[in-house]
Amino acid sequence: MLRNPRLEKGRTPQSVQQLEKRIAQAVSSQEKIDLMNSLAWQLRIREPERALTLSLESMEMAKSSGTDGQTYKHGIAASLVTLSFLDGEAGNLDASIPRALDALSYLKDQAQSETLIDAWYTLGWAYYYSGNYPASLEFGLKSLKAARELGYREREAWCLDLVASIYMDPAEAVQMYRDAHDIFMGLNSIEGQSRILNNWASILMKSGEYASALEMAEKSLELAKQAGLKGDVINITATIGEIFTGMGKYEQAQLNLHNAASLFDQYGRDISSAYVLVDLGQVYLVQNNLERAEKELLNALEVAAQMKMRNEQARCHHYLSEIFEKRKRFDKALEHYKKFQSLREEIAGEGALRQLAALRVSNQVETAQRDAEIQRLQKEKLQTELDEHKRVHAILEELATRDPLTNLFNRRHFLNLAEQEWKRAIRYRHPLCALMLDVDHFKQINDQHGHASGDKALTTVANVIRSTLRSTEISGRYGGDEFIVLLPETLPENGVLVAKRISQTIKEYTISSDAGIIELTPSIGVGCMTMDDPDAPRSLNELLSHADKALYTAKNAGRGQVHLYSGRE
Repeated sequence: MLRNPRLEKGRTPQSVQQLEKRIAQAVSSQEKIDLMNSLAWQLRIREPERALTLSLESMEMAKSSGTDGQTYKHGIAASLVTLSFLDGEAGNLDASIPRALDALSYLKDQAQSETLIDAWYTLGWAYYYSGNYPASLEFGLKSLKAARELGYREREAWCLDLVASIYMDPAEAVQMYRDAHDIFMGLNSIEGQSRILNNWASILMKSGEYASALEMAEKSLELAKQAGLKGDVINITATIGEIFTGMGKYEQAQLNLHNAASLFDQYGRDISSAYVLVDLGQVYLVQNNLERAEKELLNALEVAAQMKMRNEQARCHHYLSEIFEKRKRFDKALEHYKKFQSLREEIAGEGALRQLAALRVSNQVETAQRDAEIQRLQKEKLQTELDEHKRVHAILEELATRDPLTNLFNRRHFLNLAEQEWKRAIRYRHPLCALMLDVDHFKQINDQHGHASGDKALTTVANVIRSTLRSTEISGRYGGDEFIVLLPETLPENGVLVAKRISQTIKEYTISSDAGIIELTPSIGVGCMTMDDPDAPRSLNELLSHADKALYTAKNAGRGQVHLYSGRE
């Protein structure tokens, strides 16, 4: 087989002009196919339309350019890899994953090469977009290892970008981005630098380092404009919008996200359009513009469904559930929440099996001579994965009852448990107390200190509630910054004592942010049911209503207060 010229060890990638010149001078059809595939891969980000044309043309040539007119497998594989990458970027995941797997099947009898690295790398991104993160990380690490072993520096940088995007440890991810950026700087790859800086900014944003994230995203945008990378300009504009959302600067966030969405309409949608539309819906949701949030999220849901992006579909259903809960449309809220949970379970259930199928093809590439051993190991692994799936399913059933941020019971499950406790209290004539709590000035915390600080405030309150209660007492996140507690077999005076203990403990905590120190205070309303009280609530809803009215009395009394419902609220 001819040496593939796509990238030689330790050398700078060939320029577009160099490849075009070599294509014109190519002597054999296989050499020309290899060079055309190299050019298509080089152009996949900068000129995707031309890359598509080159890949399709080279694949047709490769079908009859092998020895004695047979298929030139390596040429077909390289064409398929670029086509798979382009499909992934365009959001056509139904085509992207099968094409990458087909490419691996053509490479199974051949030595490791840059085409194999690209196939693993492309498959890693396709699995990432589809929400199968274990498979994405597996193929990202395989491609990174091979790139380093073979000395392909540019591919090493791209693979570092993929692995860093999946990695859970922010410090490790930042180091990977730094290493990748240094490589791209040395190779003078503007598109590489631009993409790395944008993804690096996303990691910083998730860590709450908004100022640094914004600076890095703006550098990325400048490079993308300089290189004429239209698609990347859109994506980076969207990243800047997300950063402004985290900073609580919603008008600037809307401006950037709307700009990105309008550019998608102008140049055509790709894989990032679903992310942009979901983020836009989220911005309107946090501003309590429920009508606009619903419109944007339904649009996002349609796009995500078309692209088979189940993680983004799940995000849409989760936010739509919040919207309908705020509107007191609990039937619709539950409908969307069930769809959200179903998608989460579907992703977890299928992820392991899809990963196994892909790894089977990949293992054939690396160890074609050990087919019998691989089959035995695959059978064992399949059983292990199925067992793991059962375990994950059991965990997900538990998680379905939990609020994902605070890990307290979610509203739906809390109300189910509370209804059981109400019936037990009535049957055995036991007292029952409910506490309704919210964080004072929570909107101000979000606006002035950012959503990361707001989330930290909520988790701090949740941890205090959890550590204060006995095992027989129930707590949940009721919605937004509201929490609810049920105290079985508790008299009113003892319910007030529990509420005061929770309030005092929360006040002992402070949270630091870039904007300063946050001092937490809660307002708590207490409602109780005792059998000797003629005015006692007659249903669980009435009990919770008493606690809610007491909460608003506490807030009106100056906040940071505990108030017991008396019937005069």
